[in-house]
Amino acid sequence: YGKTATTIALIDRQLKEPLPPIPQVDRGNFLPAKGTLIVVPSNLFDQWLNEISKFLWDGRPLRQHMQGGWSRENCPLKIFAMSNVAPLGKAKASDVADADVVICSYRLLYSQIYLKRRQEITNNSSSLSFLRGKVNGLMQGTHSMVSGRKSGCSVNDWKELEFPVLEMFYWRRIVFDEFHELESFESAQQNSLQFLRAHFRWGLTGTPPVDNNAGVIFMSSLFRIDLPGYLADGFQGGRATGPDLEDWESDRLLTESAARFLDDYVRQNTAELPHIRLEEHVVQINHTAAERALYLGQAHEAPDYNGDDAFRSEENVSALERLLKLCSHFQVGGADEIQNANEECGRISDQKERRLVRARNQVRRCARVIILLQRLLDKRSKKRKIAWSAEMDKMKAKLKAEGNAAKDLVEDVEKEEEAARREPMRISY
Repeated sequence: YGKTATTIALIDRQLKEPLPPIPQVDRGNFLPAKGTLIVVPSNLFDQWLNEISKFLWDGRPLRQHMQGGWSRENCPLKIFAMSNVAPLGKAKASDVADADVVICSYRLLYSQIYLKRRQEITNNSSSLSFLRGKVNGLMQGTHSMVSGRKSGCSVNDWKELEFPVLEMFYWRRIVFDEFHELESFESAQQNSLQFLRAHFRWGLTGTPPVDNNAGVIFMSSLFRIDLPGYLADGFQGGRATGPDLEDWESDRLLTESAARFLDDYVRQNTAELPHIRLEEHVVQINHTAAERALYLGQAHEAPDYNGDDAFRSEENVSALERLLKLCSHFQVGGADEIQNANEECGRISDQKERRLVRARNQVRRCARVIILLQRLLDKRSKKRKIAWSAEMDKMKAKLKAEGNAAKDLVEDVEKEEEAARREPMRISY
């Protein structure tokens, strides 16, 4: 069996076992939760629910019959699953703490609504260290907390708190699925995952980052294990640029510690099977019109794959990666609420329309300022004229040469010029 099936078996096997005591350093600072928190990439969210149903509930429909993110009462596990923040916004902390399994996507933890709620709980602080004190006060009954998304009321009983954040709980177990993808996350996002508390921490991946010490340090930090070694800041142009990762690879103590960490904590499933013959099949996939439009839009922004500069910058590499992902899925980024390629096209169209409006407004404002400056300089300079507006004239000529696509913008600029020329000016010396 694979990683997902093995993890489900572990959860089911230890479901009735008592929880270990919360360590003294964290006791009273986190809400006790009896279940397992599973954090997954968005594209694997449904797969986890299907696998749980397959192995524990005879393959019965699970996702289709969930209400408010909760599984049905006759399901062998009490499951709370949320692909977006809406179910969590209506859930009470006591119900989340009592769930056997809580499933969410990585994207949910970094959504704007979720981060705003977390800041609300910590009194607008972005530091998770403040969360411990707030939870402690709520558990002791000495501190109240705003409950729910829009209710505006406060509670001083943690069990009645609506819209808790997942960092408030001390879980039985945390599972990070496909955690090798987290290595590319921003440091603030990685820190929030490291902050999550649990008695047991598991990471699932088929490609663990074990090629260098930096990858092993990333893994160990995700599991809240510190590896000793030398860490020096890098410098460029006299300014600190953060840790110099090259020193990690030559640090003997760190290399030995990384090797011991891999020996003690990393496991790999092995299958005792005869030699499997490999056959390659090419399957042609035809995009829908909407999927094709999304792909071509990204292709327009990506560099030429065969060009000399294709892989010389992180920006180019990221653009090519997004293009590759669009071959198999309509969405690379954006909101979890998007359900199909047509909706994603609409989202991107709205986004580009807003950018276009902002750009046109900026061009109009700049045109007005240039004309006003030109008039001011013409009045002050008696001997020679300073033609600041010459560059703008060149820009208009270039836009007119492109045809009707830029016609409206040129007309807007000319209207701003005319309005600026009629505007009265007072000059003080």
